[in-house]
Amino acid sequence: PPENFSIFTERDSTCARITLPLFLIQKNRKRTIVVMKHNKHLLSLVWDIFTKINFSVVQFDLNGNLLSISENLLTELNIPHEKVNQFEKLIPEEFFTGLFTGPQGVKFIPVIQNYRTTVSKFNSDEKILYNISGYRDEESENSEVVNMYWHAVHLDKKEDQLAGAGGSILENLRVHNMIKPYVHPLVLSKAHEMAKIGKFKLPEEVKESTIFFADLVGFTQKVEKMEPRMAIELLNTALDICVHAINKHGGQIDKFMGDAVMAIFEEPLNAAVAAIEIQNQYGMLNELRKISSQEPIRIRIGINTGTIIMGNVGNKDRMDWTSIGDVVNTASRIEKSAEADSVVIGEQTYKYVKEQIRVDKMFTITVKGKKKQLTLYSIDEVVFRQNGKEFVLNIREHMTST
Repeated sequence: PPENFSIFTERDSTCARITLPLFLIQKNRKRTIVVMKHNKHLLSLVWDIFTKINFSVVQFDLNGNLLSISENLLTELNIPHEKVNQFEKLIPEEFFTGLFTGPQGVKFIPVIQNYRTTVSKFNSDEKILYNISGYRDEESENSEVVNMYWHAVHLDKKEDQLAGAGGSILENLRVHNMIKPYVHPLVLSKAHEMAKIGKFKLPEEVKESTIFFADLVGFTQKVEKMEPRMAIELLNTALDICVHAINKHGGQIDKFMGDAVMAIFEEPLNAAVAAIEIQNQYGMLNELRKISSQEPIRIRIGINTGTIIMGNVGNKDRMDWTSIGDVVNTASRIEKSAEADSVVIGEQTYKYVKEQIRVDKMFTITVKGKKKQLTLYSIDEVVFRQNGKEFVLNIREHMTST
């Protein structure tokens, strides 16, 4: 009938909607549940599209009680008509608390968009992941009916990988934004790169990089007498200087280790520039702390260049994609051998940047497991180009252009 057909037009699209008749009533002891089965007299084309998309229609009341359900959804979940009331028992409790009793429920937000949940098949351990959208028409006579459209998501038997992805996209976006600062950009950028080519795991890579370690000197003893909140604020202030300089000069934070930070640079010169800039920033910070009669915050930095392995470390429950290898271990030893307020680089880094730096001291150290001593260079000046100009940056001096 004409009242079952409507057209909605907008600026750049037209949407036609057909309301499908409902029949085949099934009763249980609590309430009447309507099982919707397609009407063979509908246009075959309409039903063909509906079937190929494989949408199912489910209706609930505002308390989450099932009112009606498409027959194809019962078939998909192996639920016989006489057991239709089992459908609600197969749905996770989070579905009802999230959509009907929670602050984001349909009583307050009448539109549901891309909610995801997994449902177990009847008398089976197999689960199906569903994407759910729907609405509640607040202005109609059926304002207490929640209409939902369920669509099974099939990803080549990868549904189990999304088992923890239940909830609305909005909710998951909030979680993503919440944890994003805790995941270093190397992982995020590589994950996007792998996802684009259909991979489900970060790769192992062997490449030449420059490893950068910066560690606060005596910070643990400094904060022992401080209130926890003040200690965290001071640590964040100190590390923020490092993060800003590292990001500014093309480095990537690999990890934080208490009051130390590890980063990876593609260009050794950029690592040297960032290191000297950090020392200058600490110098200015300590001038302000001196005025306030506060103890200075001092940092030492070690840099090493060579072949590293970027790989997955951990197990399936907790993974870290990080750099490993002798170059990383040596960079850590170089940093520990550096004096406070200094920047020390290894031999390979020196070979790359020797024309752009000034060395104020050269010395050697013995590293466990290495027969040959390491020659290290403490630098206090670097020359680099930025925006077409050449700059000279000295430790504890302002940057000047030439």
